[in-house]
Amino acid sequence: MQKSIDIKNRIVDYYDADTGQVEDEVVAYLDKKMKVRFHSASFNNSKYVFMGNPKDKAPNSITISSYRDKKPGEKVSIDISTNY
Repeated sequence: MQKSIDIKNRIVDYYDADTGQVEDEVVAYLDKKMKVRFHSASFNNSKYVFMGNPKDKAPNSITISSYRDKKPGEKVSIDISTNY
């Protein structure tokens, strides 16, 4: 896994990441009002559902800007929709 941080644009890029291993770290960036962009990721979140908006899309990546707690038994790890 690799990570790069663009402070000026407030974006954190993760490459080849397993979200289950960096889940709390990602949430900390989101709490700081930063966007997180995943390139080649495996989504294995256990505590949170990461959420994003299609307008934040960047080529060959998934961009998230918020999160919520997972509900009991919920299997969804990421939700990209226009509802946020």
